[in-house]
Amino acid sequence: MDLHAFELIGTPMLAGKTVHVLGDGRFSRNLVAISDVAPIVLEALTSDRYRDKTIDVLGPQDMSDVEIIAFYEQRLSRTGRVRFLPKAALGPLSRLMRPFHAGVANLMRLPLELPLAQSAEDTPLPSVVGDSGLDTDPRLPPKSC
Repeated sequence: MDLHAFELIGTPMLAGKTVHVLGDGRFSRNLVAISDVAPIVLEALTSDRYRDKTIDVLGPQDMSDVEIIAFYEQRLSRTGRVRFLPKAALGPLSRLMRPFHAGVANLMRLPLELPLAQSAEDTPLPSVVGDSGLDTDPRLPPKSC
């Protein structure tokens, strides 16, 4: 999810462009940095430690698009340009998009199918993200970029 947060929100904000948000931007999901998951996957593939076990990989907290936007606004010391696509439009647009790109169509339906988490105003922004001991923040570009 670090790529989602950076590519779809961070990149346009850094460039001074408009961020497009599906729905009201308040549905939350767990952001996990690729660099936090990779060592776990490598160990699971090369060790018997995780044989026949389920591994739950979670970031330190759920975040919404609104919270990620607020993070960038705080860091950039400026208000971002944000355009919200109404939820009522997401279902029909998703059905129109499906023949052309099923992945994009599925993403457009997420705000309709996921439960609403607490609002961005109720959730303080973390000062440090990532509990793996690695210096990563899923809202910032991956170190490989």
